[in-house]
Amino acid sequence: MVFESAVYTDVTSDESVDRLDGFGFQAVSDGIDGADRAVVVSDLLHVKSRSWPFDRDETEHPPTAVYLRGERGFYFSRGIATGKTNSGRDGNQLTQAVVTRDEDDIHPYRPAQICAAKNWKLEKESSLRSEKWFAPLEIDEAFENEALVTMLREDAWAAATLPTYLSMLHAALDSSSTKVIVIHDDLELVLKWFAVGTLLLPPEDALSLGCRAFATDPFRTTAQLVGVHPDLVTESLYGAHVIDLTAHTASEVPITPEAARIAAWVNEHDAFDAIEAAALGGRWMKATDAEVGGNGVEMVLGLRTVEPGRDEWEIGVSLIEGLGKAGLRDDLELYFDEFSDSIASYGIRSADDATRAARAARYAADTDVTGLAEAVLVPSLEALAADPSTASAWASELDASGGWRTLHLSEPDRIADLFAEVILGTAANALPQLLHLAAPLAEHLPPGRLNPAIGRAASYLLEDPRQVSRNIISWYAGERIVQHLRRTLLGELADHTLSHARLARELGDGAWDAIIDDDSPDSDTRALAQWREAARIALKPADKRDQAIEDSLEKADSDPSLPRLQPECWNIAIGSEEGPELEDPRLLALWVRRVGLDDTLREECIWLLAPVLQRGSKTAKTRDIKGWLELAKVLVAADPGAQDHLEAEARLNEILREIPSAKNRAKDGFSGAMSFLSRRRHSDASDERERDE
Repeated sequence: MVFESAVYTDVTSDESVDRLDGFGFQAVSDGIDGADRAVVVSDLLHVKSRSWPFDRDETEHPPTAVYLRGERGFYFSRGIATGKTNSGRDGNQLTQAVVTRDEDDIHPYRPAQICAAKNWKLEKESSLRSEKWFAPLEIDEAFENEALVTMLREDAWAAATLPTYLSMLHAALDSSSTKVIVIHDDLELVLKWFAVGTLLLPPEDALSLGCRAFATDPFRTTAQLVGVHPDLVTESLYGAHVIDLTAHTASEVPITPEAARIAAWVNEHDAFDAIEAAALGGRWMKATDAEVGGNGVEMVLGLRTVEPGRDEWEIGVSLIEGLGKAGLRDDLELYFDEFSDSIASYGIRSADDATRAARAARYAADTDVTGLAEAVLVPSLEALAADPSTASAWASELDASGGWRTLHLSEPDRIADLFAEVILGTAANALPQLLHLAAPLAEHLPPGRLNPAIGRAASYLLEDPRQVSRNIISWYAGERIVQHLRRTLLGELADHTLSHARLARELGDGAWDAIIDDDSPDSDTRALAQWREAARIALKPADKRDQAIEDSLEKADSDPSLPRLQPECWNIAIGSEEGPELEDPRLLALWVRRVGLDDTLREECIWLLAPVLQRGSKTAKTRDIKGWLELAKVLVAADPGAQDHLEAEARLNEILREIPSAKNRAKDGFSGAMSFLSRRRHSDASDERERDE
């Protein structure tokens, strides 16, 4: 690839690309357009400091080197003061600028190293067309990676200051964006510090740090890495992190754990390993933390001895999770073998192990790195098959994001076989999650192999319907389980000898909604929806149920898709929790009149009427008898030919006529009282005669 180039200085019209006298472009390559030229003029030019002494030769003014990442590419420049302009005025300068659109033209170097390429000439071109630079560029030997690391190691102060310097660079990259200022009078030395510092960052971070040296106003430049010449320091540098290479001083900053780890690599390993570890570690430690990321880098690069076992497994699962979460797919793919080996070195033994292994598998699946999720799943499933006690924790975490369901497996038969072993051996409370996870493996499981687990799962759900998830139909054998649940519930509801109090509460509270609201057109679903409607009415206060019944029927009449109450649901809708008993027969009369009457309900009504018909009229209350009479009349209307209904109506009318009126009850009460007093007076008189005798 290529770097486009340009030269900007004071020109005559004959020298000018634009045929104008004065400052302008003396030469450009054909890839430099108007937008590039605007960047050069606004951000890349060499600028004379306002504080430069008038009596000092301008050509002694410190030079300039700049790097910035723009919207259209990566821009570099170097500039020098050249003395007088063509018109004899002070302040002439020459800036050479280059731009590349492709960051690969910069790698394996860092931007400050490009500023030390041998292509820089810092002079006018012989024509209006400047030369392109073709990558890879040749760099000054003093700026090669090993030379820069050696520079740090051979200077005791530099080596001791490295953790501080790296911590400053990390601060420049974080939300504070605190500038890092390097002070010295040698531009090449400042650029070396820029280069070595950014070499110890991930390449993407290095490219994001703008550089400018020597800056005439360090706080006005947009660059985060700023070089300042001692002769150009005119104001306090407070607010920046400062490294003074002349005075060997540095601002006090907290040393980040990442910086300390990278500095240790520089001191302990050769330049190649240290730079590779720093570039990789910068990403990994940011995605996890200094310990996990640092240990992981040392593991995959062979910089430490890691014994197979829990420590190596711990590094592996932590990194797969952290790198997967951060989207570092390329790193996971590049070091696939190392991660696989670390995971295989240990089998999960606790609920925490299971959760962490599942989470790693989930993030591995999300990256879609071929075989990575499988590398995590196989040892986990092998361990769970041997001891399924942590299967519930494992399954819950694996299913947390749904990534498993889109996983492409290279050995699905093996995974399916291990899954089946875990499912058959696990406790019932883990079956819902495991059967959901097993669904994509259905074609790889022999028919009937999981039947025992399917039966246990259905029984478990009947005991605890809170575990019936909305996606139950998508489980392995989900349709079979749902059909079994529906038929079991309907069978229980049809048995009027049982108490349905618990089931009614479950239906009313929505515990069984998942197997009712799945848009299934079968009759079992519709029947359960009708029972649920009755259960919802049962949740109303007793004095509000009549209106709830009317409201439900009105809605069903206006929308046929809604469940309509059925006669057999009466004992849930208006019965008591203890059994089929009613305090208010008028509510039952409303039910029969508005909902309907079937054989079972007819028998229940006769059974309820029997003790009322047998009671004497003297103990009966008019209001109660009128309520039962209303029910009897409704029954007759519903089935005019039923003799028992007619007899019940006649007997209730008879009882109602025989009930004493209020006046008769008062008369009878008065007569009873007088009789009692008469008997008492007679008894008292007899007692007195006996005493006299």
